[in-house]
Amino acid sequence: MFDKYIFDTYYEQIVKTVKGFIFNNKDNTDLSTYMVPEPNGFIEFDNFELYKINYEIINNCELNLEIIVIANVIVRQYIKGEMEIDTKTKFVSVYAEVELDSGIKNFRIYNTEFKSDQYKKSRNLKLSKDWVPYIRKKDFDAIAEKFLRKYYPQALTQPTPVPVETIVSEMGLSIHQEKLTIDNSVFGKMVFKDTDVEVIEDEQLVSEHFNKGSILVDKDVVFKRNVGSYNNTVIHECVHWELHKVFHEVKMVLDKDHSQVSSWTEENLADSSMWTSLDWMEWQANGIAPRILMPKVQTRIKIRELFQTLTLVNPDISRSELVQEVVDNLATFFEVSRQAAKIRMIDLGFKEANGVYNYLDDRYMHNFAFELEAFDKGSSYTITSNDLCFEYCFNESFRQIIDRNKFIYVDNHLCLKDKKFIYMTKDGPIMTDYAYEHMDECCLIFKVKSKNFTSISNETYYDYVLNRGVTKESEIKADFVDILQNPSLMDQLPPLDMMKLGKKISELLKELPFEFSGTLRSHRKRKNCTQPFLAKLVGITERTLRDYETLEDNLPRLELTLSFCFALKLRPELSDDMIKKAGHQLTISPPHQVYKMLLSTSYYKPLGEINSILQAAEMKTL
Repeated sequence: MFDKYIFDTYYEQIVKTVKGFIFNNKDNTDLSTYMVPEPNGFIEFDNFELYKINYEIINNCELNLEIIVIANVIVRQYIKGEMEIDTKTKFVSVYAEVELDSGIKNFRIYNTEFKSDQYKKSRNLKLSKDWVPYIRKKDFDAIAEKFLRKYYPQALTQPTPVPVETIVSEMGLSIHQEKLTIDNSVFGKMVFKDTDVEVIEDEQLVSEHFNKGSILVDKDVVFKRNVGSYNNTVIHECVHWELHKVFHEVKMVLDKDHSQVSSWTEENLADSSMWTSLDWMEWQANGIAPRILMPKVQTRIKIRELFQTLTLVNPDISRSELVQEVVDNLATFFEVSRQAAKIRMIDLGFKEANGVYNYLDDRYMHNFAFELEAFDKGSSYTITSNDLCFEYCFNESFRQIIDRNKFIYVDNHLCLKDKKFIYMTKDGPIMTDYAYEHMDECCLIFKVKSKNFTSISNETYYDYVLNRGVTKESEIKADFVDILQNPSLMDQLPPLDMMKLGKKISELLKELPFEFSGTLRSHRKRKNCTQPFLAKLVGITERTLRDYETLEDNLPRLELTLSFCFALKLRPELSDDMIKKAGHQLTISPPHQVYKMLLSTSYYKPLGEINSILQAAEMKTL
């Protein structure tokens, strides 16, 4: 549509230029046809058509245009006393400069040339058909550096925080803090023409006028997040102005009501094949903004400096504490969020940052460390309970490992059952400090993927979560991959303590009554659990519980049997015995496989937590 708009608007100027060019160069180009092999030099013009226009952004809103015109030239020649007439098609490129600023300004033609017919097969590599720049992820740092050379070159000479207000001023923009949405779903907006924008005042939607070049930042960005998020939001919108102004200017030429559609939120599609033009622009701004705030070379210098300084100050600091300190200091220095600092470190090759500030199951996890050689980029030592259930049901190799009863699910990690890594408390197992500092020695590792059935590349994963504050569990899943695992971890024999425990469990099984009722009563008393307390835990009456403990032929359904097992926190071997005595058997069906996995890895968790896992797996609670 914009091609047609340009051609129709400047038709007379373009056609006049093409006519003059062909006429002046008629003797220097091939105008022959089969019917007219040697034209006599007298030419006329039939019609002119637009083939295509290629665009290149020169500076924010200045464009170079290559307007390719199809000119039909009428040629003549006397052959044997008769005039032969034919039409010759010529492709002519008209080069023009144009400025977009609330409409088209300063259209100027500066060159013209013939094009080969083969040129029809070429395409514009600068801009998409929707006016979004073609930008590769590997070019993000170069674009960020170009941006800084233009607006704040000091940031490229030494490590220094980037003053966002200075950059905004240099770009001729302005910042306005407004309440943009009730639910805080929008962080910032960029206004591309003088217009009214809806904002929130006193919990009511009102229209407020803003001038072109206004950056709107939600008032709660700093209050509910941090200064780093504010800085990133501002630079994010600056990137939109620098790279995507043409997109909006073109939209405004074609649609007079278009004013602003640049709204930065946390939501995005993981599957890039489904992205719209706006999604691609968000991806570009998301990736480039933190690189402006933390330029590549100077950030590397600062990270190495922090590692050295902090180690000298505290030589006894643990590896995970050291990395956390580096992240904290890096975030403070560059005035970005901790999550942004962490992800930038990972992007620059400091993969030890993967072990700090991880957010899963609605909480920040305990920091951990690992041998760098053991960690594959795009991997994780953490897995959600929901992903754990899924992997156990559908990944045979993973199920075999779990069924060996060597690993226990603690703090979103699958950790080897060994006193070196696990110690028991009245509330269940806890990982040791050594385990957290040597995650590669004791925990299974997982490959991070998108839940939208598309694999996320190593780099794209970090772009996906970059500066979003936390990674949304609903968007990311973890898959078990055999080849990623530590061979020494997988080949370990059961530790001595495990063998002792196995002997104790064997002796206990021999002592238990033959029937279900006596077994339930025996476990309850062994756990010092009263009948009223157990009945309340599993959601039955005391009378019902007494019947199960006294009547040999009164057997509970499978779900209630499982409730007893989890409520009493029975080890997998003891739960298996209870289930069999109740007349049940866990099958290969997905729900039963989930029960089996939870009994193996999470038996120590409270029944309420078990039900939360089942809910996440979209299963009926116990």
